[in-house]
Amino acid sequence: MKKGTQINTESILQAKKLFDVIGHEVRVSIMMFIYTHGEVYISEVNREFNYIEKANISRHLKMLNDVGVLEYRKQGRCVYCTINKDMIGKIFTTTDILFGV
Repeated sequence: MKKGTQINTESILQAKKLFDVIGHEVRVSIMMFIYTHGEVYISEVNREFNYIEKANISRHLKMLNDVGVLEYRKQGRCVYCTINKDMIGKIFTTTDILFGV
């Protein structure tokens, strides 16, 4: 653990929620798809994962957004999403603090 870093119950519970969300196999695949394409139109995600119902994809995207991993941008009726690189940095920092990795 880094010197001067304090861990409390709330921060551990927040980390648990974050890791629960990003650790799901489908959400990992969605994150990798978005990451490798930069910014994607939501319909592209639906096309890429056409074996999953749109409602389930929407639920996965919402969960990723709720923990701050995704960022959305609207342009007219189109919604685009990208990976929040600041949050990814925080994830690695959290992992380092909690596990010394």
